Amino acid sequence: MTDNQKRAHDLAILYMYAEIKNGSITVDNDETIHAISFVSEYENIYGSLLEAIESSDEIR
Repeated sequence: MTDNQKRAHDLAILYMYAEIKNGSITVDNDETIHAISFVSEYENIYGSLLEAIESSDEIR
């Protein structure tokens, strides 16, 4: 895992934690459907953050 990937992962986890705490993302016991949507949400956030981090590195 590169530094950029680690940074994007950490930020995605923090973002999702904040969204859960804020009530924007709900977590309940309906396992399959919510697990899939939770993973999809993480992947979307992670991908966006990684792209932003890598493009900001290119500007430097």
